Amino acid sequence: MKRSLKIIRSIKYKGLNYLLLAIFLFCSLAIVVEKSSIVDEYTLGEWLINYSAGFVRRGISGSLILNVSDALNIKPLLFLNSSLLVLFLTNLSLVGLILGSLTLSQTYWLLFSPALFLMIPTDTMARKENLFFFLLLLHVLLVHRKSLWLNQFQKYALPILGLVISFSHEIYVFFLPFHMLLVLLNPLSSAQKRKVFLLNLLPLVGLFAAMLFPGSYPLRDLMCKSLVEFSIPCKGGIEAIGMSAQVSAAHSLLVLKDVYSVQSYVLVFGLTNLVTLWLFSSSVSFLLNNKLGKMLIFSNLAFPLVCLMGWDIGRWISLFSIHNFFILFAVPQDEKKQDLNSGEDFIKSLSLGFFLILISLFLNNKYRAQYDRVNYPVTESRVPSFLHSGLNWWVNKSQFNSYAFGKKIKFSIPINETITSDDTRLYFLEWSEPQPKGRWSRDSRSSIIFSLKGNRTDLKGKIKLSVATPKPQRMKCFLNGEKIYDGLLEPKQSILELNFKPQILKTKVNEHKLDFIFPEQSEKNDGASQSGNVFVESISVH
Repeated sequence: MKRSLKIIRSIKYKGLNYLLLAIFLFCSLAIVVEKSSIVDEYTLGEWLINYSAGFVRRGISGSLILNVSDALNIKPLLFLNSSLLVLFLTNLSLVGLILGSLTLSQTYWLLFSPALFLMIPTDTMARKENLFFFLLLLHVLLVHRKSLWLNQFQKYALPILGLVISFSHEIYVFFLPFHMLLVLLNPLSSAQKRKVFLLNLLPLVGLFAAMLFPGSYPLRDLMCKSLVEFSIPCKGGIEAIGMSAQVSAAHSLLVLKDVYSVQSYVLVFGLTNLVTLWLFSSSVSFLLNNKLGKMLIFSNLAFPLVCLMGWDIGRWISLFSIHNFFILFAVPQDEKKQDLNSGEDFIKSLSLGFFLILISLFLNNKYRAQYDRVNYPVTESRVPSFLHSGLNWWVNKSQFNSYAFGKKIKFSIPINETITSDDTRLYFLEWSEPQPKGRWSRDSRSSIIFSLKGNRTDLKGKIKLSVATPKPQRMKCFLNGEKIYDGLLEPKQSILELNFKPQILKTKVNEHKLDFIFPEQSEKNDGASQSGNVFVESISVH
């Protein structure tokens, strides 16, 4: 009878685990749809660092992407977006195989803690650490299931894959100790373990190569020529390839001077891993009893060093926290301590409480953790963007155009409806972030991309813009490549009416581009609120 109840309870928890995974997947894909493109501008440049101008750190990814894209005759962005989505779903599939062995509280904490998997779809789905996660999840799964393939994996696949990943991003090397801990859990002889250890030091070559060939600005400029034929701007990670380690460390120290940021980092990293240690208390007991606890501590000692190497500290919090979670999962658990991991009891007594405390801290301006010097993603409604995006997509799904890889989603603008410049149905290219009343253009050529819905037979051929400019300047406007305005803007001008032939918008492809071009580039203002050439408050199409 007891055994039957135990089986029923196990099935119940597994069902809830997979329900949580389904919710996580739904919200994650909703974010992909809302963003339309997984890869942002900075990350695209990071992936496309390549060897076209000579050997350079992190260049293997760009060379592979450009060569494969050329061989398949597809755009690099399409190939990259597709590959990253497949990688994300693969990682989730591996997590799905693990969920059957997790308690409900462990599953809940993994998927919805702001510093664990929750951070991936909101911020880092396109980052190179997803390669780290793939290798970690695969290794953990083989260790946990005591797979017959484990020895071969640790001896051959792990060092080779690690070497390739280290040539994609040298920071991987600092996560090698986590994999070494999994090697120590493998019941091999001392001689065999030493051999596997030595083989898994191979990725250090990637770190040494990065130190010897860090890149330079002249090399970067030559490298950018390889992107011209694909019409890819040389921006983002590829633009920063010439930055020295000293400059990067200086940026990091500048970020860490903010006492509230430091408090935030320490608090979030500490709380996240404290809950994880408690959730896997029997695993921690096993490590201590087998004198392996020092190895886990050693694995985390690289955290402050990595934070000094790169100032987007939120990513490192997530990376180290996820590694700690899955390493502890792979560790055998003391059967005597199993009662501490009761999912139902733990959610009521601890996990939910810590989760709510952590969420409240993230939503508090003073103690909000930062990712890449930007506040952790929180919407204006103070709802975590992960949940907000999923809900927003479901409620407004009829307004979304069909999703295509490698293209930005353009949200439909009803004819005669005035759209403010912070509306998510517009895609802005070379504009500032939304401010209380609008946006500033940031370049001599800025664009707004939009689509229309409704009866376009009634189009009058008018676009009304609410604009302002700091001083008199000439501006040209092009709609889908057709010039529709060329004139002098006066300061504090409020309404600008652009006339066009309705046929310009009556195309088969419902994707329209409005370009703002300033032949006489004006000097940017010093004020933070006025950083461009023209200030746009709203747009309406008639």
